[in-house]
Amino acid sequence: MDALTHEWLSGLWNLVPPNWMARISLAFVLFQFIALAVLFVYAFAKVTARYWLAQWEKRTEERLTRQTIEAVVEFIQTRRPADPPRVRFFERGTLKRVLVRQIAQLKGAEKNLLANVYRAQGFLTEDLRDLRSRRWHKRLGAAITLNRLDLAEGTEQLKALCDDPVPVVNLAALRTLSKSLPRHEAFEILRRMEPRLSGRWDVLTEALLSLGENDPGFILAYARECRREELIQCCLTAMGTLRVAEAVPQILELLSPSSALLTQIHAVEALGRIGDPRVTPRLYPLLSHPSSKVRAATLTSLIRLGEKLPWKSLYKISQDPAIEVKRAARSIPGRKAA
Repeated sequence: MDALTHEWLSGLWNLVPPNWMARISLAFVLFQFIALAVLFVYAFAKVTARYWLAQWEKRTEERLTRQTIEAVVEFIQTRRPADPPRVRFFERGTLKRVLVRQIAQLKGAEKNLLANVYRAQGFLTEDLRDLRSRRWHKRLGAAITLNRLDLAEGTEQLKALCDDPVPVVNLAALRTLSKSLPRHEAFEILRRMEPRLSGRWDVLTEALLSLGENDPGFILAYARECRREELIQCCLTAMGTLRVAEAVPQILELLSPSSALLTQIHAVEALGRIGDPRVTPRLYPLLSHPSSKVRAATLTSLIRLGEKLPWKSLYKISQDPAIEVKRAARSIPGRKAA
């Protein structure tokens, strides 16, 4: 504190009556003023530091991306591995992001070239170590990274991660393994996951989608073994999303009144997404289903299938008092819901 500031504060202090309550109030006001000033300076410094850090990361990422692409081009032209980009210690995180993005986009020898650089930098060793981390977010991040890299390493660690207590980590590990996992092992892993997925059926649906992308028949086989309605509904969602045409006969069986109401709704929605017009004769009777949700799902599926509804059905829909049906009827081409 300089002499001028000290003199100004002393004068302000002497102006206050020699009452200890008044002086305490003044001290409290001064403390608040100083605290606000410090807080403002801290916030300004933080925003400025973040801005310049983002600019530095952007320039570093552009430089490393350019060097990586040049190394790949040189390899394509000469078929000799080029020198990897030289980075400082605090640039390793940026280099890792660049390599992961480039490896995910390339194939063949070029991908192997960058994968070897990734290994040489020790990034793959870090990912495999993070798979055994005590922190679930590190395990999740490592599993997602290995999924993008699509390399052969880490298979055993990922299989162990399928028994992780955190459902999203299970999903990430199973998604990474889905491209190379035999069907019988996938069955065993899903059976072990089921007790932990109660209430998290979206996670199971994502797992089925990952497995079904490479083997659509897997979902059909898994659905036949399912006994719980929730599992069947997850299978139906996956079948519809992947448009598994082979599943149509199996889905039609689930339209029977003996199936749970939610299962019937999922079955109707799956048929609409698959897009097989041969199922329309089985869908029309459901426009008279006792449940308004089934009627609405049926109408939506018929519209998706490009079916031109007859006047009798249109009249029945227009007289339907259910909000769900009226909302679905708005999508009928050339007609507004009543």
